[in-house]
Amino acid sequence: MGASWKDKCFLFIYVIFTKWNGFAHARTFNLSYNGKIFPITFSGAYCDFLIFKEIFISEEYKPFEDISPRIIFDLGANIGLTAVFFACRYPNADIVAVEANPNIFAVLQSNTAIFPRIKCVCAMIGNSVGKNVFYESSEQHISSSMYRRNATDRELFVESVTLESLMKTYSVTYIDMLKFDIEGAEERIFNKAILASVGYLIGELHFDLFQEKSHLLEDIEARFTLLYKNASKKNRLTIQARKTYA
Repeated sequence: MGASWKDKCFLFIYVIFTKWNGFAHARTFNLSYNGKIFPITFSGAYCDFLIFKEIFISEEYKPFEDISPRIIFDLGANIGLTAVFFACRYPNADIVAVEANPNIFAVLQSNTAIFPRIKCVCAMIGNSVGKNVFYESSEQHISSSMYRRNATDRELFVESVTLESLMKTYSVTYIDMLKFDIEGAEERIFNKAILASVGYLIGELHFDLFQEKSHLLEDIEARFTLLYKNASKKNRLTIQARKTYA
């Protein structure tokens, strides 16, 4: 992860200030990764830096296998850091970045603007098409979800799409790599047809938010080879898996 000394200094000060105060004004820094220089705007929430560290420093979304995806779907794109990470690693891939929270969607658009192969969609991914309720977290925007976690969460009405409808919109029949961090919605979208249409999975299963006993992990293991499985948080599982071919 590269940056000029000036940007590194300002970024360090900005992170400390944001952590101390809990929030700061949005600010843009010029950064680089994998030989690509790009501007990144942080929304001012401290959780932005946790995501930044996870993606660009720890490289937690770096696939365990050498793959060359042509179609990538990023579900729960947040401010766009994962989409940018993938665009730098796979410059010939078409990326669809989906984010439900309209209050950070503009940051996602800004951060991905210099990557013409990234298409941004402001919608909640779920099991129905139309308007639906989405809860913006009162604590940190990365915890916003289709499920209410706290009484102080803000109720928003947003556009809802299914993964099937999204694939149809972009004329996609097969997703080479699907990244997901959608705070429990994965329980509703991963059916047998969808799992058959994906080559590589990378994301987080939020068992603590599932509304009933789920067999999702078993369904994934029946069709994919798990390359990575890490219970980093209670009742949550980060996985990477590639399609198993007979």
